[in-house]
Parts: sequence; structure tokens; C-alpha cells
Amino acid sequence: MNILVDATTVSKGGGVSTHIIMILKNFTDKKNNYFVLINKRKDKDLIERNDFTYITVPFFNRFTKFFYEQLIFPFLALILKVDLFYMPKQSSTFLKFYKTVSTVHDFIPEKKSSGENIFTRLYWKIEYNLISKKSDGIIFITKNCKNLYSKRFKNLNSKKSRVIYNGFDTYRKYEKQNDYYILIPSTLKSRKNIPLSLKLANDLKKVFKDKKILITGRMDDRNLKNYVENYDYRGYISFSDFERIMNDSFLIVYLSDDEGFSLPVAEGIHLGKKVLCMDIPVHREIYKDMPIYYISDLSYRENFERIVEKVKGEVNYEEEYKRWKDCSEETEEFFRDFKK
Repeated sequence: MNILVDATTVSKGGGVSTHIIMILKNFTDKKNNYFVLINKRKDKDLIERNDFTYITVPFFNRFTKFFYEQLIFPFLALILKVDLFYMPKQSSTFLKFYKTVSTVHDFIPEKKSSGENIFTRLYWKIEYNLISKKSDGIIFITKNCKNLYSKRFKNLNSKKSRVIYNGFDTYRKYEKQNDYYILIPSTLKSRKNIPLSLKLANDLKKVFKDKKILITGRMDDRNLKNYVENYDYRGYISFSDFERIMNDSFLIVYLSDDEGFSLPVAEGIHLGKKVLCMDIPVHREIYKDMPIYYISDLSYRENFERIVEKVKGEVNYEEEYKRWKDCSEETEEFFRDFKK
């Protein structure tokens, strides 16, 4: 099959970018020819596949994005004679000269506002309606997301769909690890609960006095700048640097209460790290009892005492979890359903 892949956002960082990179890295079906759309030439170094044909998209940004997705990409797919357009970043196209498979990471129409402007919210609404009306197949990364989608859009039975969980093994586990950091690895936006994360991190540091608080991630909400400016905040950092930081972390704090998957939780578990996250349905679905949960129904003091006790305990992750090679294999298997 000739497959066009929209990977134009891989350089932005975040969970969706990681998903796209890791899925592409682990594709193995030699019968597929992949044409990969990228924003910058150097993005192919993130994907690390020399057997793909890369197409750099000039002047791709938030202002031209919709124009490219709805006009340029469909005609490019027609010229390339692709059988399938794989759109792994929650989008679809109105024009159809091919089959389309879209990945839905979380159900954004139900997502809490986190400082996005009205045009961004409108764009999301259009994209989800396009997925509903135009995509031939949908990959959901959790059952929770699929259930939310099916409640809003009643036509899921008319499409091919599959739940394929993300992999946990984004980063290599070092033989020699350290326990330096109380790490908050989060894009800075309001729904990520950064103030609560910092309050907990500060109180935990009083108990675990030799640990350092470290914050990483894009700053999407400038209103949070004042919260992090007095800490070791490193912004968005490279894959290799973040891999080292994850391996050298004592505790990973990820208290977002509105998530599609929460990849830092999965990545921390794979590395054998203690992970603290919010007790929300999607986390229970994926991670079961593996993380330490912050329970909203309890007071801060009750949560803190529970957390300290659990952090002092041993890590014992006995649950089986998925690897990226399995995700890629299942994704390519799903593609075969659309083979002519």
C-alpha cells in the first residue's frame, strides 16, 4: 500500500508528537510505502527512518494548517496515488481521493478550556466533525476516548475502529539510574494543575530533603510563568536530555485532571520510577493500581500523608504494559483492512 502520513507536528513536543514519532519508528510492514509529511527537514532525524519518503511542507504554521490539510494534502495524495491517508493527530480531510484513518487521542470537544482562543476551539470542533463524517477508520488510544466519541457521534458502527493503547517504552532504561529529581514533566497550561503540583513538590522536598524540583515542558499559558520562574524550569528539551532526566528522577508528578493518556505516567512506569497522577477514569483504565493517585475527594493533607507513605515504599510494577512495537504492529494490521 502507498500510505501518506501527516507528521507535520512532530517537532512541537507533547504526547501526540511522541505518539507519531514512536509509531513511525516501529513500523515493519515492508509491503507499505510511506510518504511522510514533515514541517522541517530536520524532523526526519526524530523519526529515524531512512526507508520513508519525506516531504517537507513549506510555511506550515497555525495560520496555514487548515489550508494545507483540506486542500494541498488531498491533492498531493492524489498525485502520489496513495491508497490511504493516515492522520495520527486528530484530523481528517473534506476532499476524498483515498481512504482515511484518523487517530483520536482524547475527546477535545469535551475538554476543559485551558487558555485556547476561540479560533482554536472552533478548529477542533471542525476537525472532530470531519473525522466523524469523512474518516473511514478511527484509532482510539483508550476505551474511555472511544466511549466519549460514541456518545457524541452516533455513526461509529458505520466505520472501522480499534482501540490501540500507546506504548510505555518511549525511553531507554539506563542500567545506572539516579534519584535526583522530583520531576514535573508537563506542558504548562491550566488543566495540568501546575500550582497544585508545585505545592506538593515543595512539601515533598521538605520530607525528601536531598531531592531537587525540576520542571520541563512547553509554556502554552503565559499566566503560569510566575509560578515556575523561581524553579529550575527548562522548557521543552530534546529527547536525549529528557531521557536522562527521566532516568535520574526520584518521583514523577503529573497531576493533569483532563487527559487522553498521560504519556509521562506510562514512561515513568516503564523506567521503574514512582509516579504520582490524578485519580481519573482514563488513568484507572490504563494504569490500574500502578501509580500513586491524588484523590480529589480527599483533603490536601490526607492526600499528602498517603503520598509520602507510598513514596517511601518500594516500586513493584507487576502489571503487563504495551510496547511501541506492538502499537505499530496493530496499527499496520488495521491499515490492511483498507487494502484494495
